[in-house]
Amino acid sequence: MTKLDRAELIDLIVETARDYAATLPDGAPATMSAETLLFGTDGIFDSIGLVSVIADLEDQVNDRTQAAITIADERALSAERSPFRSVGALADHVLTLLETTG
Repeated sequence: MTKLDRAELIDLIVETARDYAATLPDGAPATMSAETLLFGTDGIFDSIGLVSVIADLEDQVNDRTQAAITIADERALSAERSPFRSVGALADHVLTLLETTG
């Protein structure tokens, strides 16, 4: 199984988010980082956009790592602080999933 570190995951999330945001009328923000908000009041995506990005990201992570993770699992959906709020939070969530499946 190929490992991904946090920096690689952040790059992958940014790339995936940019690809999807390119299909939106406002496009992607000029710069994106670990602090970029994905969802919520100041987030880039609405719920449908977030689901699309998560689905694409899940496929890419599973392909690259040969893992079988589900990013939007029950733990994530019931978390007090959403792992989908920012690029960094999502990267941390995916890392935790990969560690528990590896």
